[in-house]
Amino acid sequence: MKQTILKSVAAASVLALGVAACGSSSSSSSPGSSQVKTGGPLVIESTPLSPMTDNFNPLSSTSTGFLTNAVALYNEPLYIWNYLRPTDPGIPVLASGQPAFSNGGKTLTIPVRSGVKWNDGKAFSASDVAFTFNMIKAHPALFTSGAPVVTSASAPSATSVTLNFATPQYANLFLIGQVYIEPQHIWSTVSNPVTYADPNPVGTGPYMLDKFSPEGYQLKINPYFRNKSSLHVPEIDFPSYNTNANLVPPIQSGQIDWAGNYVSDIAGNYLSKSSHNHTWLAGAPYFSANNVVSLFINTTKAPLNDPAVRQAVSYGINRQQLSTQAETGYEVTSCRPPPPAG
Repeated sequence: MKQTILKSVAAASVLALGVAACGSSSSSSSPGSSQVKTGGPLVIESTPLSPMTDNFNPLSSTSTGFLTNAVALYNEPLYIWNYLRPTDPGIPVLASGQPAFSNGGKTLTIPVRSGVKWNDGKAFSASDVAFTFNMIKAHPALFTSGAPVVTSASAPSATSVTLNFATPQYANLFLIGQVYIEPQHIWSTVSNPVTYADPNPVGTGPYMLDKFSPEGYQLKINPYFRNKSSLHVPEIDFPSYNTNANLVPPIQSGQIDWAGNYVSDIAGNYLSKSSHNHTWLAGAPYFSANNVVSLFINTTKAPLNDPAVRQAVSYGINRQQLSTQAETGYEVTSCRPPPPAG
């Protein structure tokens, strides 16, 4: 399972890292190196991808930006959430405060941040937000991680957007809030947003594309970013690798600063190599529980529409075997379901 968006804070100060772990929490989000590194680019590898293609469309699940989990570095949503604190409200990014539902959950009003600029210097406003949601309505093949499609979106002012839906969406704020917002002055001229490669992405994020080749790409600081003074990493480098196996030596040596992929025997292959190498937890399972290995069942088809059958399937799964063999101990086991009532 690839997590579409993980926006974590890293790199010396406030750096909204859109780097996601591939797979379950067995993916290694491991800052550190064999020697303490100061200055220069931050080298990130979040998933093997070779060769890379010059495609940075934030709304495409096959773009290089998406596959390397870097979209949130150059583009931004309205909100992000702390996956480890799921009861917390969303953290406003391009929004300026918390949203408000009305009309029985079918209307969502969101306050929009002022004083924001796109990386080409043009002003951002609520009109860009309304345009993005209306564009997704017109092109439902755009990738939004399952966010519900609006019936209409409008911007009554430069700092407020209203989204209307056909059904109540109280439970989908998490998905709605994390849709990447696109610049109307760029995307309104695009004939087919679904196939648009967006080779020079215009975004509001802290970084922007600097250099690209099939062997990797680099991001530089967005000169118009509103919190530019908080950024202490001048450049971020995403080199291309073709397999997880090829990543062990550069991770061990400190050639890669932040890795977001599976590494076998993380204690022997990484932690033991330097006191400066770290994982989220010092011991097993080593990684944060931001992703969960799940089994999704079609409950509309017999016999899986019978709760007793689904419970039987659940009881038949050897969770410890999955944890030990499939996840090499990086994923803790979950509890079995309670017995059927009666």
